[in-house]
Amino acid sequence: MDDDDDDFAAFADSLSYPNPSIATKPVATDTPTITNTKTSPPTQQRQQQQPTAQQIMAAMGTNPRRILLGTASATGIALAGNFLGVTSKLLTLVPESAVEATGVDTYFPRGTDAKCQ
Repeated sequence: MDDDDDDFAAFADSLSYPNPSIATKPVATDTPTITNTKTSPPTQQRQQQQPTAQQIMAAMGTNPRRILLGTASATGIALAGNFLGVTSKLLTLVPESAVEATGVDTYFPRGTDAKCQ
């Protein structure tokens, strides 16, 4: 067996592998090799685990409170500025007496009324 080891070592040394750990001596086994007869599912059908919302927020360096406050602020600014007439359309859903009682109709037109200045 020593001759086999020396022959293998000489052969491995003669190859020009950049990484000498690639040339390893094959291991002989007496047990038969068991092959998997089941076919693995195609890679397209495998489900990849999606990151959770908390993992995404941690990656962005934020938290739910910051997202809630940003959304609420943006909504408040859009309503205060009557962005795309959304506030006027929402005021048509509220009874006219309630709108006149609060005085909101002096700032935002309600439907076809144009009392605002």
